[in-house]
Amino acid sequence: MVRFLSTVLLLFLAFTGAAICAGSQAESIYQQAQNMAKAGEYEKANDLFKEARRKSLLEGKSRKAEDCLNQMYRMQRMVVEYPFNKEEALKAFKELFPEKTDADFEALFRQGGLDHWMVSGEPMFFEGFARNILFRNLKLMLEYVSKKKEANPFFDKLKGIIYRDPKSGYSAKGWKPYINPVQFICKAEMAIPRKELPEKGILQLWVPHPIQTAAQTDVRIVAISPEEYVKLPPRVDADLGTVYCEADLEKLKEDFYFTIIYTFKHYEQRFIIDPQNVGPYDKESVLYKEYTRSFANTAINDEIRLKAKAIVGDEENPYLAARKIYDYVLTNIKYSLMPHVQIGARGIAENLYVHEKGFGDCGGQSMYFASLCRAAGIPARTTGGMQLVPTVAGDHFWAEFYLPNYGWIPVDTSIAQTVDYVQEVSPQDNKIYKDYFFGNMDPYRLVIQKDIDVPLVPKPQLSVSLPMAIQEPAAICANAEVDPGILIEEYWKFKVEPVDE
Repeated sequence: MVRFLSTVLLLFLAFTGAAICAGSQAESIYQQAQNMAKAGEYEKANDLFKEARRKSLLEGKSRKAEDCLNQMYRMQRMVVEYPFNKEEALKAFKELFPEKTDADFEALFRQGGLDHWMVSGEPMFFEGFARNILFRNLKLMLEYVSKKKEANPFFDKLKGIIYRDPKSGYSAKGWKPYINPVQFICKAEMAIPRKELPEKGILQLWVPHPIQTAAQTDVRIVAISPEEYVKLPPRVDADLGTVYCEADLEKLKEDFYFTIIYTFKHYEQRFIIDPQNVGPYDKESVLYKEYTRSFANTAINDEIRLKAKAIVGDEENPYLAARKIYDYVLTNIKYSLMPHVQIGARGIAENLYVHEKGFGDCGGQSMYFASLCRAAGIPARTTGGMQLVPTVAGDHFWAEFYLPNYGWIPVDTSIAQTVDYVQEVSPQDNKIYKDYFFGNMDPYRLVIQKDIDVPLVPKPQLSVSLPMAIQEPAAICANAEVDPGILIEEYWKFKVEPVDE
């Protein structure tokens, strides 16, 4: 009996000791991966997190394995928007600016004028770095436009709306802010090669679609294929429009196909607001508390509060205060493409990134505007979806602020700034164009989400690549070692057309 107990004890100690060693080894590898990530060695860190995940799975530590997979995705997201090494960046620079020299490139690089990120000790350049040189330098932009003799599609398509005589038969009265509707039909699809997906596992998708708003109506989901993927139906009455789908990859023998078709109607908005008729806020209401809080990518800290106070001053009327914030963003926050995926991976609030850098794209500007409004006690949000101006349709964000007695008022700082790229516009028409996008909005819009950072339903068990913005499908798969969100962005195709134009 003693010998039996001793044998059992030895076996127990051997087993637990092995488990402890294995656990320590996995944790050691995990710590090495973290150190590599801090040093900018993202590929090596990804491989180490992958090995730590493998060992965690062998030990039956599913939560640790899940953490490792999320860390792998984070490593991939840190670099996916920085594809160019210095030689490739120089080539892209000269393609856009053929008159510039190597020395010009080097000078801009030393001055911090080229968006880059250090990876394995070498600078890697942001995919939009060359275009950002133009966006941040109006003189260069105007010279470029003049040489290329390119039309401005935003101005050319929207000027008939913006400069239209209010007495021309549409509405010049404040009681009718929703006018001039346009009907759209959209087909979005993806075809992912089978080899790009894991052999087994469940591919989970949150596929975006339009929702009902005051300016967007008659939303109809025409078709979803394959129908058997749908696990939760579309909700057009939600704050975020998604249809939740699952695909069993073990049963998938061919390439992965998915299609959604829908129609909707979107109205032009023209608000005529008398500041004296704006009522008081109910500061105890759910709406006021929800849209004046600090949250996720609409973060409010002491710097944002101080900036809002400096802009607004003693102005107490929320309409006039919001106009001051709008003018500040137009004048001081230059349009510039942003590495949204990396910003999210770094855990930085987008509005704070804009505040620090002094520039931002449509989403960044809108979140910054909304955060300044909130800091000033004005409910505000960042509305997401697409702008559908013919020939240049694409992902887009704009802002809205709430006024008692009027409702949600639209604002689009980045489209307003496009008039600055048109040389033949007079100062007066430049002002009219910019005034339009404070309280008015063209009908070429698709609303998918009423605000950023609306949670997905059901809640994903793994992190998605860009959870604040669901303009392309969000995707996860516990068996995928490459971020499915990055993969889907490559294969997602979107075509939308006005029906009655």
